[in-house]
Parts: sequence; C-alpha cells; structure tokens
Amino acid sequence: MQWIEEQFQKPFAPKAYSELDAYVRQSAAEARLLSPHPRESAVLILIHPHQGDAAITLIKRPVYEGVHSGQMAFPGGKKDDSDESLLHTALREVHEEVGIQLPTEKKYYVLNEIFIPPSQLLVQPFATVLSHEPVFIPNENEVAQLVPIPLAHFGASMKTEKIEIFMPHIQETKTVPAIRFEEYLIWGATAMMLFELRDRLDLKNKYE
Repeated sequence: MQWIEEQFQKPFAPKAYSELDAYVRQSAAEARLLSPHPRESAVLILIHPHQGDAAITLIKRPVYEGVHSGQMAFPGGKKDDSDESLLHTALREVHEEVGIQLPTEKKYYVLNEIFIPPSQLLVQPFATVLSHEPVFIPNENEVAQLVPIPLAHFGASMKTEKIEIFMPHIQETKTVPAIRFEEYLIWGATAMMLFELRDRLDLKNKYE
C-alpha cells in the first residue's frame, strides 16, 4: 500500500472530467455564487487491502424517494452544524453509514470538489489508505450493498459505456458515460471522483 501513499504525494494538475457529464455542471467556485447557496457535504474514499491487492469499497444506496436513489456512491453526506470541518463530516458519515471509526490525525488526501446540481450539494472528496481490510457494519437505512472493487479494475483496460438515466432536476432522460463493475454501474460525480483517483494513482500504468 506504500506505493499509493507515494502517488498521492506527487504533484497533480486538477482536471474537470466534463466528458463524464450529461449536463452543464458549474465549477465549485461558480456553485458558491449560486442563490440559494449549495449545501456543503463530504465523502471518504477508503483504499484498503482486498484479496491480495488494493481496492476501494463503494456503497449502493437504497431505493427511496430522492435524486440519489439506488446509486453507487462513496460513504458521505451533508455537513452538520456540529461538524468542525468537512473532514469531520466525512469521518462522521463513514462511521454512521458503514461502521468504520477513524481518527482525525490520520493522513487524508483531498480531491477536487464537485458540485451536484440535482441535489444542490457541493461535495469535498477525501481519500485515505488503510493498512488492513476493514470490517464494515453497514447501516441498512443508508446502505443497500457494499461493493469492493479492486483498483486493477480502473487500469489501462477500463472502458466506459453509455447508459440512459432520468434526471429529475431537469425532468429529462440523458445518455451518460458509466463505469461498469459486474452488474453495477457507476456514473456522475462518483465516476468523476474515480477518474481523478485513477489519474492521481496512475492506475493506467500500474495495471497495464
């Protein structure tokens, strides 16, 4: 897992990954100028050992009356007034959703903020590297499934496919690029975070 920590230390030029969008998505700076202001939120990408290699674990949201119903995501959520920072938000949500409690003094890496128009959320992704495979305790109200995905899946052979998704905030069906893992489809902001992670860790060269 040391190679992952080393890759995160290297300089990285931010990218927009707009090719993954189905609609015009404002930048984080532009979103802050909107009225009403977007709600701040945070997610945490847990990178951990799994079956002899490194992996991440996504959650599949339950089906409910909401814009993110049934979607693939990283653990996370909206900032509470009691949260000292967005990192505290991410850590609290990870504990609440998947039962993992992590110290604030651990090393966390900051990815690019992403604005999500359908839910009016401005999301700050964090990533951290664990030395062992975590024992998840999913909250059934928040998590329908836990889906570990080897980092090798995001290597040189990874491809996207086009899928049709109904966008409730514009009341239209759009064709969007998605990453497939087994029967799961990952698109939107989560896919954009994964593309940044892929570039930051140079997974295309790591897993040729």
